[in-house]
Amino acid sequence: MPIRTLTENVSRSGMLMIWGSAAPLPSLNKRLTLDVQLPENSEFGPRVMRCRAEVTRIVARDEGDHHVALRVLSMRFIKPGADGKPSVKKGSRKIRDLASMPVATTRVI
Repeated sequence: MPIRTLTENVSRSGMLMIWGSAAPLPSLNKRLTLDVQLPENSEFGPRVMRCRAEVTRIVARDEGDHHVALRVLSMRFIKPGADGKPSVKKGSRKIRDLASMPVATTRVI
């Protein structure tokens, strides 16, 4: 079931999400597939970062939302389809080793 959350922090090994109170809260140790829309740039165009992740911590916030910490298990980059939703060509299930990925840029989104 697709839900929308706000990505607060991303690293090679994990993510911190702000989980809205309207979305069903995942349980600890639950494995999720996340599609993170990346900003478009001239080198890559529109892309989506698809991550397999595991919920490691859930903390209630004063605003009624929750912080959800996730450990990234695998990550790959895909192009969104014509409708803006992620699409993957058949046979292109290449999963990149996180250690082989370039270091993060200083660009603030």
